[in-house]
Amino acid sequence: MSNWSAYRWGEAAVAAVLAALGLYLIAASTAMPSGSLAQPGTNFVPLAVGILLAVVAAAIIAGLGLEGADRVAAVAPPSLDAGITFAVLIAVALVFESIGALATFAGLLAVLHFTFARAEWWKSILFGLAGSAAAWAIFVRVLSVSLPGPGF
Repeated sequence: MSNWSAYRWGEAAVAAVLAALGLYLIAASTAMPSGSLAQPGTNFVPLAVGILLAVVAAAIIAGLGLEGADRVAAVAPPSLDAGITFAVLIAVALVFESIGALATFAGLLAVLHFTFARAEWWKSILFGLAGSAAAWAIFVRVLSVSLPGPGF
């Protein structure tokens, strides 16, 4: 801590803002009804987000004094991967209601897995189907929420 010039002041400012916002959410959530474990009250999400923000702020602050903290990160120019991601997200917005949630999830995950993991196409399709099945299990079986489109 003796060499303050090595600290990244921008990251310190972001950490301070995140910590302040996290503490505010934690304090504000105490005024809301808490509910029970089976049915959480309205304070659950603000409390969880506040705790998460405070933990992230602490992690940023803890990393400020690490070796090489004053180096500038290289920013890569936009690539084809970014364009594919943007295009597939636009496609998801356009076809979600017409083909349904499960087919949309499967397609989105398969394309993103193929694009970023550089995997074989059949592995990406299996990944998309497995992710869609997991989403169905979570939403329909665990949360009892029906998904739009043709379902099971």
